[in-house]
Amino acid sequence: METLAHAIENLRHAAEDLRRAAEVLHGHPEDEDAKESYKRALGALNDSLGKLDTQFQHEGATEEDINAAIALVRKVQEIVVEGPVRLNILYVLCKLLIARYRRNRELEDLESAVLAAEEATNTAPVDGQDNPEYRIQLVASLGMLYMHTHSIDALQRAISEVEILLKALSPTDPRRADQVNNLGRLLGMRYEQTGLGVLADLDRAVSLLLGSVTKLSEGDRARIVGLDLLGNLLGMRYEQQGAMKDLDDAIEWSRKALKEAPADHPDRPGMLNNLANRLCRRAQRTRREEDINEAIRLENECRRTARPGHPDQGIWLGNLGTFHGIRLQLMKNPTRGDFDLAIGYAREAIKRTETGDPGHWSAAHTLANLLLSRYRNGQGSSTVGDLDEAIDVLRGNLGYMTADSPDRAFLLFSLGEALSWRYLRAKPDRGEDSIQAREAFSQSWAYRNAPVAVRIDAARRAAQLWADVSSWNETALYMERAVDLLHALSPRHLWNTDKQAMIRKFSGLAAAAAAAALNAGKEPSHALQYLELGRGIISGLLLDLRTDLSRLRTKYPDLADKFESLRSKLNSDAVPGSLHTPDGGAGSRREAADQFESLLEEIRAKEGFNEFLLPHPWPS
Repeated sequence: METLAHAIENLRHAAEDLRRAAEVLHGHPEDEDAKESYKRALGALNDSLGKLDTQFQHEGATEEDINAAIALVRKVQEIVVEGPVRLNILYVLCKLLIARYRRNRELEDLESAVLAAEEATNTAPVDGQDNPEYRIQLVASLGMLYMHTHSIDALQRAISEVEILLKALSPTDPRRADQVNNLGRLLGMRYEQTGLGVLADLDRAVSLLLGSVTKLSEGDRARIVGLDLLGNLLGMRYEQQGAMKDLDDAIEWSRKALKEAPADHPDRPGMLNNLANRLCRRAQRTRREEDINEAIRLENECRRTARPGHPDQGIWLGNLGTFHGIRLQLMKNPTRGDFDLAIGYAREAIKRTETGDPGHWSAAHTLANLLLSRYRNGQGSSTVGDLDEAIDVLRGNLGYMTADSPDRAFLLFSLGEALSWRYLRAKPDRGEDSIQAREAFSQSWAYRNAPVAVRIDAARRAAQLWADVSSWNETALYMERAVDLLHALSPRHLWNTDKQAMIRKFSGLAAAAAAAALNAGKEPSHALQYLELGRGIISGLLLDLRTDLSRLRTKYPDLADKFESLRSKLNSDAVPGSLHTPDGGAGSRREAADQFESLLEEIRAKEGFNEFLLPHPWPS
């Protein structure tokens, strides 16, 4: 029976036979026997490549196997410089390089795979039977290259290639559904990467998948992938636009994917995790305890069905800590045992993730918040030990984070909260805690890659601590910083069920900023400017009738659309179950912040818009 080892050995003999035949032909280019011998050797090599490809698909390969096969294929690649057999060599080489990349994550292998697929795609006959296969490999290689490098150029090329592919494939081609899934995934990735005025990408991806999955029979492999992807994309759109229907639909499509996927489907754990995250989001919005209970059940099932040693086990444990923490918020009378269970999951997640890994930071943040919540809830006799541990956990993880880490602003905010509570417990003996809390909130506010609501909250909390020590200049500074960010809040994120909470949290900012300005000795006209600005923005947010934006939309609709798109991106959190989350959306938020400021300058340069979203001057 043919085995992978046999296939590799056969290829080795075929490569050697081809080398010898090529040498003979090179010395006697007109010899008919030499030509025929080379032709037979070439055919034997092609057969060996096909058998090797087949065995790799049906038999697990060791790293040694892959390395040996790549070395052999590269050897014959040097001999065969053109023709159909070279195309097959490139095709098999691309597959082998991708297989090795999946093990070692070496960028060089991925780049070589792209080059091989590009050459095969560009040199194959346009109407050749195998041409789509080469382009399919190119799309897959470019998509993986984007995931590794986050290069928008690789992503744009992948989208262009799959669009060419879909034009070439007939409506009945069995490969078409897979490529529709690919295009939907790539468009979703481009939206995640840019998020700047390309909501059409997300809408188009959803439309493509809806048109595809509904035509496929239940249980079809491509349909299952498409259903799960459709849930992901609708979940992303919900995060950006806040439409409850998108979240409900995302949950329903994800349920269908799980129902149709066989029990041993390799992506089943990921599907369970994605659905659990969406149920958690709905529980946060609707406060329905049954949703968070189901999310917990699904996350536990996700852990049970995954293979032993799955690299995402730590992330899933962290999710369980988060889910149980949200469940605590929904419970009327949580017990010490409820807190201990949630904290236990977070502690285990920290053990299962590498220090410096984003999953580790997320688990640490969850643990610190749970400890702080247990302290505030009075469980464990309100021991300061919970605060001490939370502070130590946060400081320890902040020490490992890079300066531009997307999670840093969240951890700094929580550190400020924990230090504030410890200061309140023992002031004036813990005056240093107040100083360090102010610094933590100040740093959290300064992170342009953080969601706007977090930055506003950080500025507000810093101002409160400065007011506690009657430092009115600093209080006024941070209150004004908070008000200055209000115009970047997106109405899309202010759901009807959240409006009262938003009023409680932010509507007093304008009055507090005005009061702080007066206490700092500033002119009453300055205080009135901020009072008017803050109240006007809050009213506009809640009613979505901001006067400046309405005027802009009337005269410059394109600028108004771009303003709202950027503002939406600035409000976004990392999306659970997103198509890729290498930085939790922080990179695109940084880009959005820069473009938002540039856009404000562009708008204010227009006639009649020089005071767009600025405090209107009051007479002295």
